[in-house]
Amino acid sequence: MAPRLLRRTVSASCAALATLMLSAPARGQEARVFTLDQAVESAWANHPDIRIAQEGILAAEGQVTQARAGYYPSVTLTGAYTYNGVLPKSVLDFGGGAFPGLGDPSTAGQTDPTATPPVEDPAASDVIEIEFGTRDDYRAIAQSQWSVFTWGKTANSYRQAQAGMRASEHRLTSTSHDVALRAVEAFYGVIVADEVVVVAERAREQSNSRLRIVRQRLEAGVITELDLLRAQVGLANADAQLIRARNGAEWSRRGFAVAVGLDPTADVAVEGRKKNTKK
Repeated sequence: MAPRLLRRTVSASCAALATLMLSAPARGQEARVFTLDQAVESAWANHPDIRIAQEGILAAEGQVTQARAGYYPSVTLTGAYTYNGVLPKSVLDFGGGAFPGLGDPSTAGQTDPTATPPVEDPAASDVIEIEFGTRDDYRAIAQSQWSVFTWGKTANSYRQAQAGMRASEHRLTSTSHDVALRAVEAFYGVIVADEVVVVAERAREQSNSRLRIVRQRLEAGVITELDLLRAQVGLANADAQLIRARNGAEWSRRGFAVAVGLDPTADVAVEGRKKNTKK
């Protein structure tokens, strides 16, 4: 029974070691190191919440300008162009110089009832066409309006826009403090996570050293295989703790990158970790 448990424990320990090697972050380039002040400055410069608050101030400034415009006169200019393809016209036909209905001026006052009416020559007729209007029609209209008394509407709108401006400024201040706080928390979170990794690495070294001692004592016949099994289980547990610690440190670095306004996959590190000396 004991050898079977021993083989299972060894297999679990090897699997934990393989997972530990795969979970270790592979960093192809040098990490960007931040101090605490640099972390806060980067958060203020790059965090999207800060940019949103700044855009809110710009929008509030535009509303103040728009409300202030109510105190000044407004001028409206409009223009239009129309092309008239067909114009109304009047046609005058003088019939070779004679006015319509008056006949020939040379025979005015002389009438001959038996005379044959003259036949008009179409080529000799004089026709005049008169068009009314123009084909190109341009129009320009200028209107000016100044509201002298609006029953307090303009003043209230202006005061409301100023209040919105002050609210946007306070919102930016509050957002800046919140972003700085999250950057500080993420900064120290990375430090704590790295320290947890150091503790887990030391615990694994101790478990490994204990396993070597137990094997030596087993070869000397001082202890039984059950003691060896317990030492191997302790090493497997230490490997699992180290894996969790390293994963937690990696997640802490990613959270720190987001807190300072960078991409979550950015390779970052912090400067401020205490140096531990082994005794």
